[in-house]
Amino acid sequence: MGTCGSKSNSKGGNGGGETTKEAPQKKVYSWETRTKNPADYVLSKRKGEVIVKEPGSIAGEQFVIEECEDCDIFLCDYSAAISIDYCTGCRFFVGPVASSAFVRNTSNCKLVLACQQFRSRECTNLDILLFSSTQPVIETSKNMKFGCFNYFYFNLKEQFDAANLSIWNNKWSEIYDFNPDLNRPNFELLSTTVTYGSLLKPLATVATFCSEEELQYNGDVIPQTWGNRLKPSNQFIFVLFFPEHTSQALDFVDTLRTKGSTVVVRTRELRLDRSQADTIFANENNKKPLSSAALTGSVVCLEINGDTSRDIVTNIVNGYNSKITGPVPAAFLSTDPTMCSNVFETWKETI
Repeated sequence: MGTCGSKSNSKGGNGGGETTKEAPQKKVYSWETRTKNPADYVLSKRKGEVIVKEPGSIAGEQFVIEECEDCDIFLCDYSAAISIDYCTGCRFFVGPVASSAFVRNTSNCKLVLACQQFRSRECTNLDILLFSSTQPVIETSKNMKFGCFNYFYFNLKEQFDAANLSIWNNKWSEIYDFNPDLNRPNFELLSTTVTYGSLLKPLATVATFCSEEELQYNGDVIPQTWGNRLKPSNQFIFVLFFPEHTSQALDFVDTLRTKGSTVVVRTRELRLDRSQADTIFANENNKKPLSSAALTGSVVCLEINGDTSRDIVTNIVNGYNSKITGPVPAAFLSTDPTMCSNVFETWKETI
Protein backbone atom coordinates (compact mmCIF):
# COMPACT_ATOMS: atom_id res chain seq x y z
CA MET A 1 0.00 0.00 0.00
CA GLY A 2 1.46 3.33 -1.04
CA THR A 3 2.43 6.04 1.37
CA CYS A 4 0.35 9.20 1.15
CA GLY A 5 2.26 12.16 -0.27
CA SER A 6 5.20 10.16 -1.66
CA LYS A 7 6.61 10.91 -5.13
CA SER A 8 7.65 8.14 -7.45
CA ASN A 9 10.93 8.28 -9.36
CA SER A 10 10.04 8.14 -13.06
CA LYS A 11 13.64 7.38 -14.16
CA GLY A 12 13.51 4.07 -16.00
CA GLY A 13 9.75 3.84 -15.39
CA ASN A 14 10.23 2.45 -11.87
CA GLY A 15 8.21 3.48 -8.85
CA GLY A 16 9.22 2.87 -5.28
CA GLY A 17 8.50 6.16 -3.56
CA GLU A 18 12.01 7.59 -4.12
CA THR A 19 12.45 11.34 -4.32
CA THR A 20 14.54 12.69 -7.18
CA LYS A 21 16.89 15.53 -6.22
CA GLU A 22 17.88 18.09 -8.81
CA ALA A 23 21.60 18.62 -9.34
CA PRO A 24 22.89 21.88 -7.81
CA GLN A 25 23.12 24.71 -10.29
CA LYS A 26 26.64 25.90 -11.18
CA LYS A 27 27.11 29.58 -10.46
CA VAL A 28 27.34 31.50 -13.72
CA TYR A 29 29.17 34.83 -13.77
CA SER A 30 28.13 37.69 -16.03
CA TRP A 31 31.34 37.59 -18.07
CA GLU A 32 30.76 33.91 -18.86
CA THR A 33 27.48 34.65 -20.65
CA ARG A 34 28.62 37.81 -22.38
CA THR A 35 29.18 37.65 -26.13
CA LYS A 36 32.93 37.84 -26.66
CA ASN A 37 34.42 40.31 -29.11
CA PRO A 38 38.01 39.43 -30.17
CA ALA A 39 38.82 43.14 -30.34
CA ASP A 40 38.36 43.36 -26.56
CA TYR A 41 41.50 41.26 -26.12
CA VAL A 42 43.84 43.27 -28.37
CA LEU A 43 45.58 46.60 -27.81
CA SER A 44 47.28 47.79 -30.98
CA LYS A 45 49.08 50.99 -31.98
CA ARG A 46 48.03 52.96 -28.92
CA LYS A 47 50.01 56.07 -28.02
CA GLY A 48 50.05 58.12 -24.82
CA GLU A 49 46.96 56.43 -23.37
CA VAL A 50 45.98 55.05 -19.97
CA ILE A 51 44.14 51.75 -20.43
CA VAL A 52 42.64 49.64 -17.63
CA LYS A 53 41.09 46.20 -18.01
CA GLU A 54 39.13 45.60 -14.81
CA PRO A 55 38.55 42.27 -13.01
CA GLY A 56 36.21 40.07 -15.08
CA SER A 57 36.97 41.83 -18.37
CA ILE A 58 39.48 39.23 -19.65
CA ALA A 59 38.39 36.14 -17.68
CA GLY A 60 40.99 33.69 -18.90
CA GLU A 61 41.16 34.70 -22.56
CA GLN A 62 44.39 35.21 -24.52
CA PHE A 63 45.52 38.85 -24.73
CA VAL A 64 47.69 40.65 -27.30
CA ILE A 65 49.49 44.02 -26.96
CA GLU A 66 51.41 45.35 -29.96
CA GLU A 67 53.04 48.53 -31.24
CA CYS A 68 52.10 50.69 -28.28
CA GLU A 69 54.09 53.76 -27.26
CA ASP A 70 54.22 55.71 -23.97
CA CYS A 71 51.10 54.01 -22.58
CA ASP A 72 50.08 52.99 -19.07
CA ILE A 73 48.36 49.61 -19.42
CA PHE A 74 46.79 47.73 -16.51
CA LEU A 75 45.43 44.23 -17.13
CA CYS A 76 43.78 43.62 -13.75
CA ASP A 77 42.46 40.15 -14.55
CA TYR A 78 43.77 36.68 -15.26
CA SER A 79 44.42 35.50 -18.82
CA ALA A 80 45.34 32.32 -20.67
CA ALA A 81 48.43 33.77 -22.36
CA ILE A 82 49.79 37.18 -23.30
CA SER A 83 52.14 38.61 -25.89
CA ILE A 84 53.70 42.08 -25.83
CA ASP A 85 55.40 42.98 -29.11
CA TYR A 86 57.11 46.09 -30.53
CA CYS A 87 56.25 48.40 -27.64
CA THR A 88 58.37 51.35 -26.46
CA GLY A 89 58.32 53.55 -23.37
CA CYS A 90 55.28 51.86 -21.82
CA ARG A 91 54.37 50.80 -18.30
CA PHE A 92 52.49 47.55 -17.84
CA PHE A 93 50.73 45.71 -15.07
CA VAL A 94 49.79 42.18 -16.18
CA GLY A 95 47.67 40.08 -13.84
CA PRO A 96 48.11 36.30 -13.52
CA VAL A 97 48.76 34.49 -16.82
CA ALA A 98 47.93 30.77 -16.73
CA SER A 99 50.60 29.84 -19.31
CA SER A 100 53.16 31.90 -21.24
CA ALA A 101 53.96 35.59 -21.28
CA PHE A 102 56.01 36.58 -24.36
CA VAL A 103 57.72 39.98 -24.54
CA ARG A 104 59.41 40.58 -27.90
CA ASN A 105 61.10 43.49 -29.69
CA THR A 106 60.20 45.80 -26.84
CA SER A 107 62.35 48.53 -25.26
CA ASN A 108 62.47 51.09 -22.46
CA CYS A 109 59.46 49.68 -20.63
CA LYS A 110 58.56 48.85 -17.04
CA LEU A 111 56.50 45.79 -16.19
CA VAL A 112 54.87 44.17 -13.17
CA LEU A 113 53.87 40.74 -14.44
CA ALA A 114 52.79 37.30 -13.15
CA CYS A 115 52.83 34.16 -15.30
CA GLN A 116 53.54 30.47 -15.46
CA GLN A 117 56.36 30.96 -17.99
CA PHE A 118 58.20 34.16 -18.98
CA ARG A 119 60.12 34.57 -22.23
CA SER A 120 61.67 37.64 -23.81
CA ARG A 121 63.38 38.06 -27.17
CA GLU A 122 65.18 41.04 -28.71
CA CYS A 123 64.33 43.36 -25.83
CA THR A 124 66.36 46.19 -24.27
CA ASN A 125 66.12 48.28 -21.12
CA LEU A 126 63.26 46.53 -19.33
CA ASP A 127 62.63 46.76 -15.58
CA ILE A 128 60.43 43.83 -14.51
CA LEU A 129 58.91 42.86 -11.18
CA LEU A 130 58.20 39.24 -12.01
CA PHE A 131 56.31 36.21 -10.80
CA SER A 132 57.18 33.13 -12.86
CA SER A 133 56.42 29.56 -11.84
CA THR A 134 59.21 28.31 -14.10
CA GLN A 135 62.69 29.58 -14.92
CA PRO A 136 62.44 32.89 -16.83
CA VAL A 137 64.17 32.91 -20.21
CA ILE A 138 65.73 35.82 -22.08
CA GLU A 139 67.07 35.63 -25.63
CA THR A 140 69.07 38.24 -27.55
CA SER A 141 68.06 40.79 -24.92
CA LYS A 142 70.15 43.41 -23.08
CA ASN A 143 69.95 45.51 -19.93
CA MET A 144 67.16 43.45 -18.42
CA LYS A 145 66.51 44.09 -14.72
CA PHE A 146 64.41 41.76 -12.57
CA GLY A 147 62.83 41.97 -9.13
CA CYS A 148 60.21 40.03 -7.19
CA PHE A 149 56.58 40.67 -8.15
CA ASN A 150 54.67 42.84 -5.72
CA TYR A 151 51.21 44.31 -6.22
CA PHE A 152 47.83 44.37 -4.54
CA TYR A 153 44.12 44.69 -5.20
CA PHE A 154 41.39 42.62 -3.57
CA ASN A 155 40.75 40.34 -6.58
CA LEU A 156 44.39 39.47 -7.17
CA LYS A 157 44.68 36.36 -4.96
CA GLU A 158 41.57 34.73 -6.47
CA GLN A 159 42.96 35.50 -9.94
CA PHE A 160 46.16 33.62 -9.05
CA ASP A 161 43.93 30.69 -8.04
CA ALA A 162 41.94 30.93 -11.28
CA ALA A 163 45.18 30.83 -13.28
CA ASN A 164 46.33 27.81 -11.23
CA LEU A 165 49.47 29.59 -10.01
CA SER A 166 50.77 28.78 -6.53
CA ILE A 167 51.95 31.95 -4.80
CA TRP A 168 54.81 29.93 -3.26
CA ASN A 169 56.39 28.84 -6.56
CA ASN A 170 58.12 31.96 -7.85
CA LYS A 171 61.43 31.58 -9.71
CA TRP A 172 61.70 35.24 -10.67
CA SER A 173 65.49 35.44 -10.12
CA GLU A 174 66.55 32.15 -11.76
CA ILE A 175 67.10 33.74 -15.16
CA TYR A 176 68.30 31.62 -18.08
CA ASP A 177 70.07 33.64 -20.79
CA PHE A 178 70.27 31.96 -24.19
CA ASN A 179 72.97 34.41 -25.30
CA PRO A 180 75.17 35.20 -22.29
CA ASP A 181 77.77 37.94 -22.53
CA LEU A 182 80.68 36.99 -20.28
CA ASN A 183 82.08 40.54 -20.32
CA ARG A 184 78.83 42.34 -19.64
CA PRO A 185 75.84 40.29 -18.36
CA ASN A 186 72.57 40.92 -20.16
CA PHE A 187 70.53 40.99 -16.93
CA GLU A 188 70.81 42.01 -13.28
CA LEU A 189 68.63 41.90 -10.18
CA LEU A 190 66.93 45.07 -8.99
CA SER A 191 67.41 46.46 -5.50
CA THR A 192 64.85 45.34 -2.92
CA THR A 193 63.83 49.00 -2.61
CA VAL A 194 62.27 48.91 -6.10
CA THR A 195 58.53 48.27 -5.78
CA TYR A 196 55.56 48.59 -8.12
CA GLY A 197 55.19 52.17 -6.92
CA SER A 198 58.61 52.87 -8.42
CA LEU A 199 57.54 51.61 -11.85
CA LEU A 200 53.81 52.30 -12.29
CA LYS A 201 51.20 54.94 -11.63
CA PRO A 202 49.11 54.24 -8.52
CA LEU A 203 46.24 51.98 -9.56
CA ALA A 204 43.74 54.03 -7.60
CA THR A 205 44.47 57.08 -9.79
CA VAL A 206 43.47 55.24 -12.98
CA ALA A 207 41.00 52.52 -11.95
CA THR A 208 37.50 53.09 -10.62
CA PHE A 209 37.21 49.61 -9.05
CA CYS A 210 39.85 50.36 -6.37
CA SER A 211 38.53 51.00 -2.87
CA GLU A 212 39.90 53.10 -0.02
CA GLU A 213 40.84 49.89 1.82
CA GLU A 214 43.00 48.81 -1.10
CA LEU A 215 44.82 52.15 -1.02
CA GLN A 216 45.67 51.68 2.65
CA TYR A 217 46.56 47.95 2.59
CA ASN A 218 50.23 47.26 3.20
CA GLY A 219 50.44 43.49 2.64
CA ASP A 220 51.61 41.27 -0.18
CA VAL A 221 49.71 38.66 -2.17
CA ILE A 222 53.02 37.10 -3.20
CA PRO A 223 55.72 36.40 -0.57
CA GLN A 224 58.63 38.74 -1.16
CA THR A 225 61.75 36.64 -1.70
CA TRP A 226 65.44 37.53 -1.76
CA GLY A 227 66.10 35.23 -4.70
CA ASN A 228 69.59 34.84 -6.14
CA ARG A 229 70.95 38.05 -4.66
CA LEU A 230 74.04 37.71 -2.46
CA LYS A 231 72.73 36.32 0.84
CA PRO A 232 73.14 38.71 3.79
CA SER A 233 74.36 36.02 6.21
CA ASN A 234 75.85 32.54 6.45
CA GLN A 235 73.10 31.58 8.90
CA PHE A 236 69.90 30.03 7.57
CA ILE A 237 67.03 27.81 8.63
CA PHE A 238 64.68 25.57 6.64
CA VAL A 239 60.95 25.58 7.43
CA LEU A 240 58.31 23.07 6.29
CA PHE A 241 54.61 23.62 6.96
CA PHE A 242 52.59 20.39 6.99
CA PRO A 243 49.52 20.13 4.70
CA GLU A 244 46.98 20.85 7.45
CA HIS A 245 48.80 24.04 8.41
CA THR A 246 49.95 25.61 5.13
CA SER A 247 47.51 28.48 5.70
CA GLN A 248 49.80 29.58 8.54
CA ALA A 249 52.72 30.03 6.16
CA LEU A 250 51.47 33.45 5.03
CA ASP A 251 51.01 34.54 8.64
CA PHE A 252 54.57 33.33 9.25
CA VAL A 253 55.89 35.45 6.37
CA ASP A 254 53.93 38.49 7.57
CA THR A 255 55.40 38.06 11.05
CA LEU A 256 58.91 37.81 9.61
CA ARG A 257 58.40 41.13 7.83
CA THR A 258 58.47 42.82 11.25
CA LYS A 259 61.89 41.27 11.94
CA GLY A 260 64.35 43.40 10.03
CA SER A 261 67.26 41.00 10.41
CA THR A 262 65.78 38.15 8.35
CA VAL A 263 64.91 37.60 4.68
CA VAL A 264 62.89 34.92 2.91
CA VAL A 265 65.34 33.58 0.33
CA ARG A 266 63.00 31.22 -1.55
CA THR A 267 59.74 29.34 -1.12
CA ARG A 268 58.12 26.32 -2.68
CA GLU A 269 54.83 24.42 -2.54
CA LEU A 270 55.07 20.77 -3.56
CA ARG A 271 53.76 17.27 -3.02
CA LEU A 272 56.38 14.97 -1.56
CA ASP A 273 56.64 11.33 -2.48
CA ARG A 274 57.39 8.67 0.13
CA SER A 275 61.13 8.63 -0.54
CA GLN A 276 61.38 12.44 -0.27
CA ALA A 277 59.39 12.55 2.97
CA ASP A 278 61.50 9.79 4.48
CA THR A 279 64.65 11.72 3.52
CA ILE A 280 63.49 14.91 5.23
CA PHE A 281 62.49 13.20 8.49
CA ALA A 282 65.16 10.46 8.51
CA ASN A 283 66.80 11.66 11.74
CA GLU A 284 63.58 12.32 13.69
CA ASN A 285 62.46 9.98 16.48
CA ASN A 286 58.85 10.12 15.23
CA LYS A 287 59.74 9.97 11.55
CA LYS A 288 56.90 7.62 10.58
CA PRO A 289 53.99 9.88 11.64
CA LEU A 290 55.83 12.93 10.27
CA SER A 291 56.36 11.29 6.87
CA SER A 292 52.77 10.07 6.72
CA ALA A 293 51.41 13.52 7.60
CA ALA A 294 53.57 15.17 4.92
CA LEU A 295 52.08 12.88 2.27
CA THR A 296 48.46 13.93 2.88
CA GLY A 297 48.70 17.01 0.64
CA SER A 298 50.98 19.83 -0.43
CA VAL A 299 53.65 21.16 1.93
CA VAL A 300 55.02 24.71 1.90
CA CYS A 301 58.78 25.07 2.35
CA LEU A 302 60.82 28.22 3.00
CA GLU A 303 64.49 29.09 3.35
CA ILE A 304 65.09 31.95 5.80
CA ASN A 305 68.42 33.79 6.07
CA GLY A 306 69.86 36.27 8.55
CA ASP A 307 72.31 36.55 11.44
CA THR A 308 69.57 35.81 13.99
CA SER A 309 67.28 33.85 11.69
CA ARG A 310 67.42 30.60 13.65
CA ASP A 311 66.38 32.16 16.96
CA ILE A 312 63.65 34.31 15.37
CA VAL A 313 62.16 31.50 13.29
CA THR A 314 62.32 28.98 16.12
CA ASN A 315 60.44 31.33 18.43
CA ILE A 316 57.69 31.98 15.87
CA VAL A 317 57.26 28.31 14.94
CA ASN A 318 57.30 27.20 18.58
CA GLY A 319 54.31 29.47 19.07
CA TYR A 320 52.42 27.62 16.33
CA ASN A 321 53.51 24.18 17.52
CA SER A 322 52.60 24.84 21.16
CA LYS A 323 48.93 24.88 20.15
CA ILE A 324 49.14 21.44 18.52
CA THR A 325 48.43 18.19 20.34
CA GLY A 326 49.74 14.95 18.91
CA PRO A 327 52.95 13.82 17.25
CA VAL A 328 52.76 16.07 14.18
CA PRO A 329 53.49 19.80 14.61
CA ALA A 330 52.33 22.67 12.43
CA ALA A 331 55.83 23.16 11.05
CA PHE A 332 59.18 21.38 10.99
CA LEU A 333 62.59 23.10 11.23
CA SER A 334 66.05 22.07 10.10
CA THR A 335 69.52 23.60 9.78
CA ASP A 336 70.75 20.83 7.49
CA PRO A 337 71.86 22.48 4.19
CA THR A 338 70.85 19.40 2.19
CA MET A 339 67.21 20.18 3.00
CA CYS A 340 67.38 23.40 0.98
CA SER A 341 69.36 21.90 -1.88
CA ASN A 342 66.99 18.92 -2.15
CA VAL A 343 63.73 20.85 -1.96
CA PHE A 344 64.69 23.90 -3.99
CA GLU A 345 67.18 22.49 -6.49
CA THR A 346 67.20 18.71 -6.80
CA TRP A 347 63.58 17.60 -6.48
CA LYS A 348 61.91 18.76 -9.69
CA GLU A 349 58.34 17.58 -9.18
CA THR A 350 55.98 20.48 -8.49
CA ILE A 351 52.23 20.82 -8.15
